[in-house]
Amino acid sequence: LAGEVERIAAEVGEAMVTADREHAGLVEAVHERMMKRLAQQDDVQQLLQEAVEGKRAFLEEIVRAEIRSRFESVDTLRTDLDAKATSLEEGFERIREEVRA
Repeated sequence: LAGEVERIAAEVGEAMVTADREHAGLVEAVHERMMKRLAQQDDVQQLLQEAVEGKRAFLEEIVRAEIRSRFESVDTLRTDLDAKATSLEEGFERIREEVRA
């Protein structure tokens, strides 16, 4: 009976060692798979980040161009208004001279 118990204990021990090895192999496989997925996600994240930065630079340039255009419009309007004011002043000055004469 003692020999039978020892044999069963040895078989159980071997089964546990085998199960531990299989478990360790499974853990390694899962770990490797997760690391590959994380690497892929990092690649995707980097691509997305680059795309976002590209879009941001593009949009910033559009905004700068719009602001530049508006400042140019304001400058043109200011120049036109100054010219009209000068023209009106000259016209009023002629009228004043005519009234004085």
